[in-house]
Amino acid sequence: MAFAVLIAILMGVGQLGIRRMRVINETLNDITGKQSAKLELAQRALMISNTNSRIAMEIVADYTRCGWCSRDRGMDNVAYNPRDSCAI
Repeated sequence: MAFAVLIAILMGVGQLGIRRMRVINETLNDITGKQSAKLELAQRALMISNTNSRIAMEIVADYTRCGWCSRDRGMDNVAYNPRDSCAI
C-alpha cells in the first residue's frame, strides 16, 4: 500500500513538472519570436542605413574628384546627376 502511494506521489510530481516545462517552453517561444522580429527589423534598418551612407559617400567622392562646386560657379539650382561623369 505504501509503495502504491509513493508511486502515485511520484507520478503526480512528474506530471506537475511536465506541465510547468510546457508553460516555460511556450513563454520562451513567445519571447524568442518577438526578439526575432525585432532583430530582423534592426538588420533591415542597418542595411538601409549602410546603403544610404554608401550613396552619400559616392556623391561626396564624385563631387571632390570632379572639382566642381555649385557655389563657386553660381549654379545653386543645378541638380546633381552621378552619371554625368563631371560634365559640368
